[in-house]
Amino acid sequence: MSRSIWTNAILGGGIGELEALASQDDETRLIPSWSNFIADRPNRYNHLAPGSRAAEVYWSLSNASVRGLLVRVRTALAELVAELITLTPQDQEVPDKLAADQAVYFVITGIGTRSTTALSTPPTAARTSLS
Repeated sequence: MSRSIWTNAILGGGIGELEALASQDDETRLIPSWSNFIADRPNRYNHLAPGSRAAEVYWSLSNASVRGLLVRVRTALAELVAELITLTPQDQEVPDKLAADQAVYFVITGIGTRSTTALSTPPTAARTSLS
């Protein structure tokens, strides 16, 4: 069995569900579908201290962790949009498939060439009057 099943919680809901979790006052308990099976094993085979019983298996998830996850999602989305804008020629409204694939691959993996765009603005003249 993979070690990641113990250390990685799967958040199957959407952004709305994550925002709701982040706004709660208490930390969240994520209970995996297999928790009853896991909790039953130490009880059944006496792998606990005498008089102890495993009642529940869950991940305790702080609201700060959920908010941090939301920031990471929003940052990745902003990077994706920036890459798509940069890779889309000015005479096109929608990026082509190759540009979209490159942008998604770069944002998800971090591998590839980051597109850069230089913005220039005309200099502005400032008036200063001394009294």
